[in-house]
Amino acid sequence: MAITGIICEFNPLHNGHKYLIEQAKGTVVCVMSGNSTQRGELAVADKYARAEAALRCGADLVLELPYPWCSGSAEYFSRAAVGILESLETDNLLFGSESGDVEALKRAAECALSDEFAQRYESACNANIPSTAAYLNTLNDLCSFEAGSNDILGIEYIKAIISSNGKMKPTAVKRKGAAYLCDKLTEGEIASATALRQARSFEDIAQYMPKGSFDILRREADEENFPCDMKNIESAVLSFFRLHPPSFFTDANIAGAGGGVANLLCRAAAESRTLDEMLQKAVTKNYTNSRIRRTLLYCMTGVEYADLENMPSYVNLLATNKCGRELLGRVRYAENTGLQILTKPSDCVQINSDNARRQAELSKRLDSIYTLASPKPKIAGDMLRRSPYIEN
Repeated sequence: MAITGIICEFNPLHNGHKYLIEQAKGTVVCVMSGNSTQRGELAVADKYARAEAALRCGADLVLELPYPWCSGSAEYFSRAAVGILESLETDNLLFGSESGDVEALKRAAECALSDEFAQRYESACNANIPSTAAYLNTLNDLCSFEAGSNDILGIEYIKAIISSNGKMKPTAVKRKGAAYLCDKLTEGEIASATALRQARSFEDIAQYMPKGSFDILRREADEENFPCDMKNIESAVLSFFRLHPPSFFTDANIAGAGGGVANLLCRAAAESRTLDEMLQKAVTKNYTNSRIRRTLLYCMTGVEYADLENMPSYVNLLATNKCGRELLGRVRYAENTGLQILTKPSDCVQINSDNARRQAELSKRLDSIYTLASPKPKIAGDMLRRSPYIEN
């Protein structure tokens, strides 16, 4: 049976995500962000709850895209996620995109891997053009492709497949409903995850979510696990950056802290009373909200560029059904990558490698923040005690 991979966050899982899963063929494997997201935010519901929602909506197996890769830029995020799927010998990679044109995305990916692209992109950045604009402008100039946010991720997925000589076949599904990052609830049944996260009540979002996913959010809210938000610990965040000078982060080679970003964060913390105010003051033309949020997390957890350049040494099993278990039985240990799949998160201590120990330490630091940012704070090791959702 064919294996179809989906790289996702499901933050939260809405009707658009369910539509994407329904387009998959064979065994559906989701590589899903852990407790933080690619834009540097904490996930509104923890990884186990979101994985359970995925299974209820058609997935067969959900594996964690671990920290720090789940909060990496598009390149690091995609490379790690594609690597995990390749280790499972996944046949197809399914993803949503604004264009829905996989051939155009392939051409754009090949263009983005060229020396000419690298030279033009570097020249644009040196001319003080913001990195995202420089990327999009260079791509449009060289291959006449105007990429949307999901197109960019699709391009990075394909780049990762090409660079690793992977065998997965990419398939783009044209995005339906509201645009990515649209913060308004729209007509119809598909709204963006951004709008759902900002909604004021469950009554506002019910029509935009599959029942299985909606019921899980209700349950998590009743148990005071939802929504998780960095604002719940904003005093701790502000204090952290007030108590450390910019050199603390730059001397430690923290990813993203160079180029004056550490200065921006520390100064903004000193001049702000809330986290929102701090972020607003730190964002500039050259440093987007996502870049600032990611760097904030990296600073608080000690992530270095070397950590992002590595590949995951292990992944946690978050949810599975019978079909997923059969797949796991065939690929429990992926010989070609050395990637291990853990049922118990605490088993990471048994992996005898420096990379695994470093990954475990960074995950522990992120989860220590996450468990405090929950509406009902938990002990730091709470995630190590969790078990995957198993559907019979």
